[in-house]
Amino acid sequence: MAYNSKDQATTIDGVANTYADVDQTERTTAGGRSISRWIVGDVADTVGGVTRYYIRTPSGELIATRSVGVSHYYIHDGEKNVIGLTNASGSRTATYGFDPYGRETVKTGTDAAINRYRYKEGWLNDFKPTDADNLYKFGTRSYDPKVQRWTQQDPVGSTNRYEYVGGNPIDNWDPSGRWLDGIAAAAGVVGAGVGVAALFVTLPVWVGPVAAVAGVAGAGYGVYRLFGDEPW
Repeated sequence: MAYNSKDQATTIDGVANTYADVDQTERTTAGGRSISRWIVGDVADTVGGVTRYYIRTPSGELIATRSVGVSHYYIHDGEKNVIGLTNASGSRTATYGFDPYGRETVKTGTDAAINRYRYKEGWLNDFKPTDADNLYKFGTRSYDPKVQRWTQQDPVGSTNRYEYVGGNPIDNWDPSGRWLDGIAAAAGVVGAGVGVAALFVTLPVWVGPVAAVAGVAGAGYGVYRLFGDEPW
């Protein structure tokens, strides 16, 4: 890889990449591919004059993709992996499978190659001929499932700054590439629960409401950091 003064990976596997922000969250080009992004994620990319659109929920989860008038719909498992596509008539046209750290174990179906969103809804680059040799892009960082590590350090810091989701990919995911933000969100949720519980025990009357509000604020802050585009 090659990097610029902002520590952005400007060359990945020999392919030039450009970005619109001060980190790598908003990638605008990847080789011959141009990319459009909205708050919740990439919404379109164009290659060779052909544009593919991505429809998402308000929280960013993929629902469908459409190109040249043809729609496909995403199938997810309980670990947020894209495990398949269906066509407009409901027939399954692609199936994917992964080990816990994202190495692809299954890829079948007539439309399997058209979709690059797979493990944990990450974007699988197409810079190398074989999918197994490509990196995933999650928010501000790239992830290599072969070695189960990020290619760059966590920008907000951790004990092991290359470790993926605290070594627990079954229960965790990291769409932003900022693992501590996910921890902040979880801690905030726990704080909110403790605050609410405090409303029902014998404590000074102000303790419960203050703890609950503080916990909710922590949860909101963590979620904001996890899904937002801010270069923190």
